[in-house]
Amino acid sequence: MTNDDLLLLQTSVFTGITTDEIRDMLSCLSARETTFIKDEIIFSYGETITGIGIVLEGSVHIVKEDFWGNANLMAECAPGDIFGEAYAINSTEPLEMNIFAASTCRVLFAKGGYRPQTMHRTIERGERENHGRAVAHDAAIS
Repeated sequence: MTNDDLLLLQTSVFTGITTDEIRDMLSCLSARETTFIKDEIIFSYGETITGIGIVLEGSVHIVKEDFWGNANLMAECAPGDIFGEAYAINSTEPLEMNIFAASTCRVLFAKGGYRPQTMHRTIERGERENHGRAVAHDAAIS
């Protein structure tokens, strides 16, 4: 088990899920890891995003500028923290803040629109191939 596996087991997104199930979910969610250098922009104001980010190493700042251009730190994400979830679920809504690397960091991105509870139930039933229908159903009733 890697340090990243231990970290993911402790995140709120994967509560109660085993390492093997997490790996299956990340595969279904087309997860990818990206490294950013300090001050590199991860997402900019006005962008639409389609996935959540999970900080694996380093830190990420979420900053919102007011009408006069003053930058306000809304959140600092440390290892194990997630960001972008509200925008990932509604991927047509443009981002109203900037997200950037506060230090050199590694971020794991997973496609949005999936609810971990739905994926967990799907994997438990051994019906991974049906996860799209379960997600479509959840989206339709939301």
